[in-house]
Parts: sequence; structure tokens; C-alpha cells
Amino acid sequence: MLFTDQLIEEYRENKKSLQQLTNTYNSTDPQDKEDKSKVNSMIESMAFAIEWMEIGDSRSYSEESINRAPISKYSWRRRIWSLT
Repeated sequence: MLFTDQLIEEYRENKKSLQQLTNTYNSTDPQDKEDKSKVNSMIESMAFAIEWMEIGDSRSYSEESINRAPISKYSWRRRIWSLT
């Protein structure tokens, strides 16, 4: 098993744990709502990281949005591709 495969598996397990944690929050308590929001943000970040490790790219960034961005953290990749 490659290191990345092991890391992906750990991320999936922890994401599943976070998803279970969101079910324990009380929806009427303001503090629980805030905590649940933070946990949901962590879940989204983990899903993004898992996607990135699996396919080596993020499909959530469209090529059009990258082209329109004045300074994009992904613009270096297009420059490299254009050189090949």
C-alpha cells in the first residue's frame, strides 16, 4: 500500500467520524449550531483533500474560473502545460 493510499484511508475514516459527530449536535442550541458549522467546514476540507489525493486535481475549479482569475494558485500549472 502506498503512503497516499494509507493517507486517503485515514482521511476517509476521520471524515466519517466527523459526519457522525454532526449528528450529536442539538439544532436548537446556538453554540451547537456554531460547532456543527465548523465541523461541516472540516468535512468539506477533508473531502477536497481526498479528491485531490485520488485524482491529483480538483474538478471543483473550472477552467473558466481559472482563466478569469487575475492571480490563481493554479495558474502555474497552465503555464507549465503550455510549455510542453
